[in-house]
Amino acid sequence: MRRRRRKEAYHLVAGHTKLPTDVDDFGEDQLYKLLTAKQPGTRGRIQQARASLIKELALSHGDVTTPSFLQALEELTKLYDPTQFDARIKTRRDNLRSHLGGMWMMLSKPNFPGCIGENQEGEFLYELGKMSFDMFRPSDLRCSIQGSFNPVHYVGTRQREAIQHIPKALKEEVKQGNTVLRTYDLVTAFTIEPRDPTRDGRESPNNPIQRPIKALMTTYGYSLPDPDQPNRLSTWFRGGTIEVWDEEEDMEAWVSVFGNLPTRQLKEKAQLFHRKIKTGVCPASCMEADGKLSYTLNKPFGGHGHAYADVIYLDETLRILRGNYGTIYVGARIPFPDE
Repeated sequence: MRRRRRKEAYHLVAGHTKLPTDVDDFGEDQLYKLLTAKQPGTRGRIQQARASLIKELALSHGDVTTPSFLQALEELTKLYDPTQFDARIKTRRDNLRSHLGGMWMMLSKPNFPGCIGENQEGEFLYELGKMSFDMFRPSDLRCSIQGSFNPVHYVGTRQREAIQHIPKALKEEVKQGNTVLRTYDLVTAFTIEPRDPTRDGRESPNNPIQRPIKALMTTYGYSLPDPDQPNRLSTWFRGGTIEVWDEEEDMEAWVSVFGNLPTRQLKEKAQLFHRKIKTGVCPASCMEADGKLSYTLNKPFGGHGHAYADVIYLDETLRILRGNYGTIYVGARIPFPDE
């Protein structure tokens, strides 16, 4: 029952928690008002720069590469000292100004490669393979993204003892237990789009789909603080899953899509073999009784200075990260069931 409530919550929250893209809607939108309201203890110039950044992010539909957003980001980060957040210290839950934990919902556009447009609701469209590093097939299945989440929680001593699949460079550090280990899961609420005659050719995997199928994709990950940079989180991922949202209504359609997958082509087999050598990946091969499909990374990539996210801004409700490839991620801390 709890798992079902969790699945329902992601889609429900995603559907009701979006920034408006029209200036005329700013005054009535609850999320926009929350994020642009004066923050306790925040100086006037930072408050103004923060509000400008939220406005530009909303107008760009989450695009963090526009000149206007980048200018707003530069103004905000000039005023903010990132060293006031120290990932190496475990803070109290109520000390939110320096606390990373909680449920973060992404305000920035999904970072999956190869966006193929938007649906009628203005939600971004991607192929499933692009969303999942080709771990799930059919790889060209067209999907829309309703929302992306990053739940972050402290991992206690007993929990970390059960963790498998740790990067070789970080294994000793995790096992010693002298550093702050946090979850770094990525949860995407998405929908398999029904057949669209204007998009889908004769061989499209979306052809048999008569109505939208809601689903969740979870990538399970962890973060460790970089010992030399207080605002840097070294990250790694150990695997992931996809699962249908409504098992009662959509299981038959879900099984028709994922239950009998064709044999991989020679090129796909070669790519998978290369990934097995590099990451020890075990791709999704069989469906569980509840429709879940899973893959595992037995040799996950990671290590200080290799895969990381820098916290370049953090307060009670807003978090901005810069990844090791320079990608910007903007998230809002939101209330969430069971959080």
